[in-house]
Amino acid sequence: VKNEPVVKKVATPVFSLPSGTYDEGTKLSVTCATEGAKIYLALDANWPAEEWVEYSEGMLEIGANFTLYAIAKLDGWEDSDIASAEYTAIMPLTTPVINPASGKVENGTKVTVTCAIEGATIYYTTDGTEPTTESAVYSAPIVVNEEMTIKAFAVKVGYTNSAVATASYTIKETETPTFSGDDEVVAGTAITITCATEGATIYYTTDGTEP
Repeated sequence: VKNEPVVKKVATPVFSLPSGTYDEGTKLSVTCATEGAKIYLALDANWPAEEWVEYSEGMLEIGANFTLYAIAKLDGWEDSDIASAEYTAIMPLTTPVINPASGKVENGTKVTVTCAIEGATIYYTTDGTEPTTESAVYSAPIVVNEEMTIKAFAVKVGYTNSAVATASYTIKETETPTFSGDDEVVAGTAITITCATEGATIYYTTDGTEP
């Protein structure tokens, strides 16, 4: 009886990461223990695959929720078993927007902090320290009535925490009032007092005491 030749089978491809949840952009690679074997991939979007895509190093990263299939082939060998893994991407939250931006503001200016992702919780500080989930939760505009540095970041389940946004403020100084006329005037001359700061209220005395 003539013995049938033994056909070797290609080793099943191995993913660098097991099925699971990972940050968006996490790199993923596929290897095969059989030297010289080529690896081919397919996604759940086109499974069962009519055409496999040949794998090359660096082509994969986790950017969405998907199931990845891999098979390895080598001429003269039986194809490998099909490997599969399911991946879920954790999207990063967008950095909160602090409005107005850093600069000089009027006393009592109200600062808003928003995040583009609906339902995100924003934590903030007003003393320049880094915010944590133990910091104040933003729920209403922050009133600036002194020199202040606001730092804020956003948190939401299913996302990675956002980067920290920062804005620093100083209070605008009210311009010094100016008087019309010269130092010496004729009795009965009307003197006007003006201030270049819009909306400023001017207080005065006429007996030399401090107003």
